[in-house]
Amino acid sequence: MENDLKTLIDPTDNKDIADLYRGLRDKSRSLIDLNSLVANYVVDLLNQIIRNSFCPQMQDMLKQRGLYLEGYPYNSDCDWVISPWAGFTIINDNWKHFLIGIEFESKWLKKPIIGFLKKDDVKRETMEPLWTNLQNLYNMKKNFNNELWIYKQFKGNNDWHTDDAINKIMDGTMVNQFAEMIDEILDVAERVKINNPNYEL
Repeated sequence: MENDLKTLIDPTDNKDIADLYRGLRDKSRSLIDLNSLVANYVVDLLNQIIRNSFCPQMQDMLKQRGLYLEGYPYNSDCDWVISPWAGFTIINDNWKHFLIGIEFESKWLKKPIIGFLKKDDVKRETMEPLWTNLQNLYNMKKNFNNELWIYKQFKGNNDWHTDDAINKIMDGTMVNQFAEMIDEILDVAERVKINNPNYEL
């Protein structure tokens, strides 16, 4: 059985992700109730799903909006599950100061956030009143301050280590939910520029 699982979940294998998932599901009733042997391969499985299913879907969706994932295609060694603050940055070539950021606040793909992420070479204190305008339009939290982000919690699954979340990734539902929130970010940016033509995002 262990050899079968090693063949099934090979990080270097680009087999269809749905077949990969179904094959593992055949070994266990539920992703949450995996036996100890199958559990050894959950990290590989989740990384495969992010790399082989979610990222290509995101890239296709972003291209339709004139955006792209930074560093895509991602290195096969990336560990989205165990790395702290794992996430993605989205590039808009027309923006000087910001990226669109997506980040998991907890390991195991939990608590995703999305919003305006300050570029590394930009100093927060030089961005007023642009920063305050963006925060007022996009972030509904009062008295909230963050030196790097203007963000919201992702409106979809808060925990991607579940059957429901994985199914939504594979059938495209998750990317569609991100598309709605990215469109909101682009709309906020456009409203700020219309009201303040001299601002550079």
